[in-house]
Amino acid sequence: MKTTGIIIEYNPMHLGHKHHIQETKKLTNCDLVIGVMSPNFVQRGQPALISKFKRTQAALENGVDIVCELPTFYALQSAQFFGSKAVEILDMMNVDSIVFGSETNDLDALKEYAQLPINIDKVKERLDQGYSYPAALQVDEYQLYPNDILGISYLRAIEKTTITPLSIKRTNSYFENIHGEFYSAHDIRHHLDDERYTKQSLADLSERVDYNSMFKLLQYKLISSSSEHLSEIFLVTEGIQNLLKEKILISSNYEEFLDLCTSKRYSKSRISRICMHILLETKAYDVENYKVRILGAKNHALPYLKDLNVGTRVSDFDRAQIQPEINATEIYSLISTEKNLPQQEISKLILIP
Repeated sequence: MKTTGIIIEYNPMHLGHKHHIQETKKLTNCDLVIGVMSPNFVQRGQPALISKFKRTQAALENGVDIVCELPTFYALQSAQFFGSKAVEILDMMNVDSIVFGSETNDLDALKEYAQLPINIDKVKERLDQGYSYPAALQVDEYQLYPNDILGISYLRAIEKTTITPLSIKRTNSYFENIHGEFYSAHDIRHHLDDERYTKQSLADLSERVDYNSMFKLLQYKLISSSSEHLSEIFLVTEGIQNLLKEKILISSNYEEFLDLCTSKRYSKSRISRICMHILLETKAYDVENYKVRILGAKNHALPYLKDLNVGTRVSDFDRAQIQPEINATEIYSLISTEKNLPQQEISKLILIP
């Protein structure tokens, strides 16, 4: 059986994502498309607009055959670590290839970037100092676009596997020559009151995250926690908690808070991810005998899972691996209008015909 992996967030899923799946199938002629998806918090350092359960349902209804969960700990990290864990999961799922969107769609050039010699300790140091991933690699980020940067992280991780990388042209107007004007997930998230945008979502957006509630929770967490306590949170280094505690007191909303904290030293994406780890009380961890969590699958794909190291319900996992996801969903439920999210977290996987 021929399998292809894709790394997804679907925040929210839209027609461009469906096109990506369709083109992936044409390019690889695969039997199954296996997606690794960010959970209720996504790589940009935000709560997902809608839950991982709704996004899993949308993915399965629009061409993905199996949806695996990328742990929150890795989803809320820089491209390097996000991509590395996602590829590791796809490797554990025994995929033959990975197909990713790329603005340049120049796989040879991206492979050259991926082959650049690096000092991993130096890269980590530069990331900790607030440099972006390409800048930490000393790559000219102004020649690269977001999906290209993620693609480089995938290519670096793929070097340790037998997976074949492939890319599909990604632009802001995926369907420019197919249907006319279409919008990105970013556009949809920023025009939630405009039906021209929201109607292009492939998932119901009527129940979504209340970002103002998230800001209130973050305010409470930063104000009520000591600097010493915050220093124990993952990614909180260099005394950045003191900056956050100072700026939260003079901010009226989350965007204003991020703007006040952002500088050449601290990028907005880094601040956002740190804030989400503070909200979740994340501590660094390393799970032995890691098992892939399956969020959903189509019925015809179930036989493929039988010989793989996967779990489909909470009881299948060691507590050290599953508890952070339970905690993340419980906190996410405080800022979402979706019902019964904690109950869905401990239920069986989503199945569709």
